[in-house]
Amino acid sequence: PPSPPSPSPLSPPSQPAECSELATRTNSRALDPPEWCNQNLARRLSASLCEETFVNPFILPDEFALCQYEPPEVPGNEGRCVAGTPFLCSLVPTPPSQPPPPSLPPPSPPPPSPSLPPPTPPSPLLPSPFPPAPLFPPSPPSPSPLSPPSQPAECSELATRTNSRALDPPEWCNQNLARRLSASLCEETFVNPFILPDEFALCQYEPPEVPGNEGRCVAGTPFLCSLVPTPPSQPPPPTLPPPSPPPPPPPP
Repeated sequence: PPSPPSPSPLSPPSQPAECSELATRTNSRALDPPEWCNQNLARRLSASLCEETFVNPFILPDEFALCQYEPPEVPGNEGRCVAGTPFLCSLVPTPPSQPPPPSLPPPSPPPPSPSLPPPTPPSPLLPSPFPPAPLFPPSPPSPSPLSPPSQPAECSELATRTNSRALDPPEWCNQNLARRLSASLCEETFVNPFILPDEFALCQYEPPEVPGNEGRCVAGTPFLCSLVPTPPSQPPPPTLPPPSPPPPPPPP
């Protein structure tokens, strides 16, 4: 009997349409230092600059999010450059390769060097008057213990602030009206986890442009802390002296 037809090759799995747009954008997490969509002032003022970027990794290594511009409610104020809905891409298209630069002509060969006299033969080795060196050299000194890695200066400030993500219910910096109205309340808080478990961000107050309006309590640049200091323990409250005994009853 004739051979059965060979199976058709498997087509690659389909990907979200946004994956094809990554080749025309810049990954803001690959900058030095890495940035999120809304972190740069220029992207909060320009829709075109905002929508030329994406972030990766968002949480997983192959998770991406396109930066999207939200115009300000009051003309003239800053807008917002926010990360859109995250999506997964296993095959990321690359931008078209640039033509190689024109190659330079090969350098001219150097002029021939004048002929040198033949080298003098080495003199015969004489026996050394010193004893031979020991076969086993002394052991090197033991290395000094490694010091713990340095942390950002902001890590020491966490002990004086409250984690708004640990409240019930959890809150972000700008979520509470009281923090949008008070710089001191805003800057008494931080958020953790920001994205990674050991990633933190201090809440920072931005006053309103029009006096009397609400300000903004925004998360600052995120940073990593492996050792978080705890606030100093409070002394116990003072104890009261024992009560005096009652006076004896009068005689009958």
